[in-house]
Amino acid sequence: MIERKIITGLIVSTDYLKAIQNIWDVSLLESSTAKRLSLWCWEYFDKFNEAPKKHIEGIYFSKSKESNLSKELAQDIEDILESLSDEYDDTQFNLDYLTDETRKYFSERRLKMHIAIIESQLSEGKLLIAEQTACNYKPIANASENDIDFTTPEVLSRLEAAFTTSNTTVVKYLGPIGEFFKYQLIKGGLVAFLAPEKRGKTWLLIDIAMRSVKQNKKVAFFQAGDLTESNFLKRVSIYLAQRSDREKYCKEHYQPVRDCIRNQMNTCDHEDRTCKFGVFDDRTEKEIREDLQIDDYVDAYEKNSDYRPCSACAEYRESHKHLGTVWIKKVKSVKPLSFKEARGIVDRFFIQQKRYFRLSTYANDTLTINQIRAKLDVWEKQDGFVPDLIVVDYADLIVPESRGEFRHQQNEIWKGLRRLSQEKGEPLVITASQSDAKSYEKDRLGLSNFSEDKRKYSHVTAFYGLNQDKKGREKRFGIMRINELILREDEFDTAREITILQNLRRGRPFLASYW
Repeated sequence: MIERKIITGLIVSTDYLKAIQNIWDVSLLESSTAKRLSLWCWEYFDKFNEAPKKHIEGIYFSKSKESNLSKELAQDIEDILESLSDEYDDTQFNLDYLTDETRKYFSERRLKMHIAIIESQLSEGKLLIAEQTACNYKPIANASENDIDFTTPEVLSRLEAAFTTSNTTVVKYLGPIGEFFKYQLIKGGLVAFLAPEKRGKTWLLIDIAMRSVKQNKKVAFFQAGDLTESNFLKRVSIYLAQRSDREKYCKEHYQPVRDCIRNQMNTCDHEDRTCKFGVFDDRTEKEIREDLQIDDYVDAYEKNSDYRPCSACAEYRESHKHLGTVWIKKVKSVKPLSFKEARGIVDRFFIQQKRYFRLSTYANDTLTINQIRAKLDVWEKQDGFVPDLIVVDYADLIVPESRGEFRHQQNEIWKGLRRLSQEKGEPLVITASQSDAKSYEKDRLGLSNFSEDKRKYSHVTAFYGLNQDKKGREKRFGIMRINELILREDEFDTAREITILQNLRRGRPFLASYW
């Protein structure tokens, strides 16, 4: 399987060819088919400085005419190329992981081949020659991924990776929230969300996971005991269908949409404005943002059926303007989601589209970091599944594996989560944590609202707070504010926040965002 992966890398990824150029040795491959295909890839790379990708098929037909390939070899090559027909782009290619695995494989192969030579010499009674052969063994250049020799070109390829692959976004959001998360949802990151109980942490983790899957990433989701497997499968089905399985959530209701405060107050004179009048032109901005309740909006909506929310101008998208506000729209009643409908939706989204998503569910107080790592190892060995994103719902439910003071155990758990993000191709790890009791009385979380042990902040690359006002106004609208708590590689401000709109009745934790 590893040689098949190596050939796939040589065909689809220019970066992979560059990364292993200094350790390449065709004699270390066992398969004659892999050897032949690899030679063609390197010939193409030497000429054009890029991977052949779809051109490999033309190369095969050209080479088969020039040389007499055996029927068996030709059939093997055709089988490999046919199976790669949908993989010629590298959007799902894990460069760091395969580079590491290739180094390990070549090191193992070289050592085994060297041992075989020594054993052959010993069997022939050539003791001195065998000793000399043993002393002459040289390991694969730069075999240790932890070492860099700054006198070799290897440092330049590592430097290139530091500026490119290390900033690769794993899951993308559009609009203001995309700008808000811009440098955080990346390979090798550990991102956590802090919130009080029942604030929608799991829904948000599901949204991140499903978006990542839709963007052709491999996702591993570990349910640590917050939901049962049945609960989780229902939530995913509801998310995809945008419809609940419970009748009370399928009735007619109002859903939040984004709007501009100037549009509502009728103080906008932009030519591209989508509405020519305001619905709250007799109200102050403070009253609109803080005092008006959902019933006031329903009344305004019913009386102004031709009012249109607006977010058309470029000024609206500037974070320091804070022009965003909420409006509503009516959602008609629907029939509850049935199993038959859910089955069809899940089949179309996952199975027919061949999307990579793995779920592993554990009872409360049973999941450990080592169990997560063991499960990932099993998936890798079974069918080569190595995730780009690991979601753990949620960190506070992970069981410590060492004895001692509780807060020290919590610190070990967060260190373990960070280690997960640094192994196996450096996946993005996303989780959540419950805030302290004082957070229920706050409109915006701060750094002091951690629970158990503040050292969890030292292990994350980003920590965000999930906020709603303590009076419940924002929850009734479907408004959530996300603020910065910790950003390791960027300036952060706990007062800086993005607003997202939700409709959890329809399983949608994210509809739109605004500053």
